[in-house]
Amino acid sequence: KYSTSVGVRIGRPEKAAPRQMKPPVHTLFPIGDKGGPTRDLLKASHIEKFFTNIHNRFCNTCNELSISIICQKCKSKTSIIYNCRICRAKLDSSFCPKCKKEASSHSYQLFPLKKKLLMAQEKIGIRANEPFKGVKELINQEKIAEPLEKGLIRQSLGLTVFKDGTVRFDATNSPLTHFKPSWIGTSIEKLKELGYTHDAKEIPLTNTDQIIELRMQDVIIPYESAKYLINVCKYIDIELEKFYGKTAFYNVKNIDDLVGHLILGLAPHTSVGIVGRIIGFAETNVCFATPIWHSAK
Repeated sequence: KYSTSVGVRIGRPEKAAPRQMKPPVHTLFPIGDKGGPTRDLLKASHIEKFFTNIHNRFCNTCNELSISIICQKCKSKTSIIYNCRICRAKLDSSFCPKCKKEASSHSYQLFPLKKKLLMAQEKIGIRANEPFKGVKELINQEKIAEPLEKGLIRQSLGLTVFKDGTVRFDATNSPLTHFKPSWIGTSIEKLKELGYTHDAKEIPLTNTDQIIELRMQDVIIPYESAKYLINVCKYIDIELEKFYGKTAFYNVKNIDDLVGHLILGLAPHTSVGIVGRIIGFAETNVCFATPIWHSAK
């Protein structure tokens, strides 16, 4: 005759995991269905005549197609070839004077994938392993592919790329205004270097149990994300040295080396990042930061 109902609130579970496409991808290079179900670039490269829809970049010096602004062989700047969709003319500009229409900067064309993949492996000294995953097609307007070298470095470090070209880690937002050094695993000496010389009561910082006010753009990230970010730092350093010919920037070897480095905070469906600074780590699956930082995202 009588019934009882119990109402509960079910919140979103905490999340701390790499941001990946489904299925995961190493490089944003289009291979259609030629790489099989795994979209493997190595399988696709064995096809004698490999065609793909890609940006029309051409090196006039080497007389061959390129996917880079700078030619990998002669280091000269490559040019864009535009194709008129109506009269099929090859143009130097994005407008066809004959048809009075916009010309396309991409086309379905024969591409020397095997040759370019071998050159990329030789340049950075990393060998591709099966499956070296690409995408079926590019969704950007100009159909501009990533350099294959970036994908090779990612695969060697166990990283993947998201559809916007970023390598990132997702974590649930959680607000925090004050903390104790004992909570975040950062030493007093390091916190003083970061500007935390006094606690919330303006008493000089001397022990790990003093309560400190969190600065506006400082963040405390999950340990799970710290492990991932170490590989991201290694990825950027290898890319700087082997691909761009610059010196390494991070030189990160362990989690503690991340403290003091800057990150970008992104909310879903936005394109603008908010700069944050790592000051410590937590065993939770959330990113602790001030409510102002979270709301700014």
